[in-house]
Amino acid sequence: MPIPDDLAALYEVHEWRNGIALLEHAHPEEWRDIVEVLREFRLKRSYLAKSAAEDDVDDADDDSAGDTAAAAGGGNKSGIAKALDAAFTARGWVEALFDTQVNVTASRRLKGKRKKSDPPSEPFDAMTYAAPTHNVDCYKNHVALEVEWNNKNPFFDRDLNNFRLLFDLRSVEVGVIITRCDTLDEEIFEPLLGKKDSKSRYGKTTTHMGKLLPLLQGGGGGGCPVIVFGISPALYDPNS
Repeated sequence: MPIPDDLAALYEVHEWRNGIALLEHAHPEEWRDIVEVLREFRLKRSYLAKSAAEDDVDDADDDSAGDTAAAAGGGNKSGIAKALDAAFTARGWVEALFDTQVNVTASRRLKGKRKKSDPPSEPFDAMTYAAPTHNVDCYKNHVALEVEWNNKNPFFDRDLNNFRLLFDLRSVEVGVIITRCDTLDEEIFEPLLGKKDSKSRYGKTTTHMGKLLPLLQGGGGGGCPVIVFGISPALYDPNS
């Protein structure tokens, strides 16, 4: 199922296991929210034109923190993450924490044909295992959405694994990741910030589409349908 033409002109879009069709037909309200938020979003110059001392990298000590301005902000989300999170929050999406565990009970197998009047098998061993998952930045009606503007790239592994686990536990039906396109480097970052500052702030080891696609296409999300949107140069607003 193709995405709307106007979004296709603004974002680089990829999907895994028919995520778009599933969202559109099984979760029309959540799909409408995503389309509206992405249509309204613009990559403002003010989000990017900061001093060279600032660094828009996620706080690795808080996996729910989203993108951060580590130097001046001390853990505050970047303007990009704040704008997207606020837009989804206004539409009823919430940050979600999942408390998950696996319970296993062993019972003695009784031989022979059993009657309804026979007592049930008695368990002789019960085991409980924690199955920890990470917070989901934006969650609504079994749709999980993460914004990875400029994080350390291992967070893509975390997000996809989280989608896989929560999908297997029937808590998430579709996962969505919003990140940045590789083409922003040469078309926006370098002209605005200079080549040196651009590389130091938006390096190849941070989250961008080129790091995500091999993980997605390699099945990092398991059976969970996933959609990824890449913020492209077409979204850049130099006047705001």
